[in-house]
Amino acid sequence: MDGHLSWMLVIIILCIILSAYFSATETAFNTFNRIRMKGYAEKGNKKAKRALKLADNYDTLISTILVGNNIVNILSATLATLFFVGLAKDISWLTEDFAPTLSTIVMTLIVLTFGEIMPKTLAKQFPEKFSMFSAPFIYALLIVLTPITFIFQQMQKLLSKIFKSDEDTGMTEEELITIIEEAEEDGNIDEDESTLIKSAIEFNDLEVGDIFTPRIDITAVEKDISKDELANVFSESGYSRIPIYEDDLDNITGIIYYKDFYTVAYKTTVSLDEIIKPVIYVAKTQPVNELMKDLQEKQLHMAVVT
Repeated sequence: MDGHLSWMLVIIILCIILSAYFSATETAFNTFNRIRMKGYAEKGNKKAKRALKLADNYDTLISTILVGNNIVNILSATLATLFFVGLAKDISWLTEDFAPTLSTIVMTLIVLTFGEIMPKTLAKQFPEKFSMFSAPFIYALLIVLTPITFIFQQMQKLLSKIFKSDEDTGMTEEELITIIEEAEEDGNIDEDESTLIKSAIEFNDLEVGDIFTPRIDITAVEKDISKDELANVFSESGYSRIPIYEDDLDNITGIIYYKDFYTVAYKTTVSLDEIIKPVIYVAKTQPVNELMKDLQEKQLHMAVVT
């Protein structure tokens, strides 16, 4: 092998390495955890900050990666053809007519294996680390390729206007819950955290009738109950709030709080009437989030469902 072919082989290997780098970078920036990356950035990691900045400008980033990847792949394929044609002069069984075919077969296998599959698999396992490792070089390349990427961005904007979609691109509740379930499966959050987050998401869909305590399960006391009897009810039920009714449970007139009872009324001359808090009545079809706002505004902790 003469020196010319040797240099050609070195450039081909370098192109394959760069192809692997571009492929891994694309996968890393597509899959890294933004929350985790923000955590690194907040701790002062400059590479994490740069990676987030690149991710925020995703269209430019992906254009730069694709342009760079295509350049090195086309260059490696072209040089490989010339390399195998030159190699045919020194190998008896390799003819110049078969050399381009052999070059295509060999380079396809090499690029797929070492330039695509392997680097993307590794990058998906360590997306944050590779994104931070890749950020300085890809940032410099982004500046160098700005004229080329600018042209592609304008073409992209033109195509977006021509093929404008009327579909809502916002994330639906079902899609958000799916993301949470995937995060749970990947081990990023545990089952309790997943349940809590999904409950918060689904909270706005709940009505009062979905969460209220049925009448037969209510612990309440009559208005003329003695203080000692009320103390026993608090002790046995374990509740911090007890509804008060007159004549019938359907006529709840207020609520007594555990704290008020023991700090103000119990073992004193203060009557229970003086510590009874007001109660509001709500319909079972009222959304839970609206009820929560009402309770917060009125500084109440309980409502009676009609």
